[in-house]
Amino acid sequence: MVGVEPQLAADAAQSLREGQRTAWEPERTYRTIADGLRTPVLGMHPWEHIRRYVDDIVTVRDAAIRGAMKHLALAGRLVAEPAGAVAVAAWLAEQRSDAKTVAVVSGGSVDPTLFASVLTEDLP
Repeated sequence: MVGVEPQLAADAAQSLREGQRTAWEPERTYRTIADGLRTPVLGMHPWEHIRRYVDDIVTVRDAAIRGAMKHLALAGRLVAEPAGAVAVAAWLAEQRSDAKTVAVVSGGSVDPTLFASVLTEDLP
């Protein structure tokens, strides 16, 4: 199992890599567009599940998150908030045909102005 989080709020990836819960200052985590993933430190219960069941946590850039939101809207007719699009952002970056992939897409609670900007900008 591989988790995904924004590069700009990668406390979980760092925690998994170091084998202990690692806190990030809110000033660091609040830089990401993915507002639902701006927690400064993992909770104890999620941390225990990550340690037990997660093999790796990859990070994605905010531009990739925006691209995933646009892809989901145009190709799938889905409205996903930035935090809900991080798994698709990672999948779009890798797209290996030999891997079986399941991505949870959640949360349609995205600011309309942000969503409009994502839909109208040129993204890779």
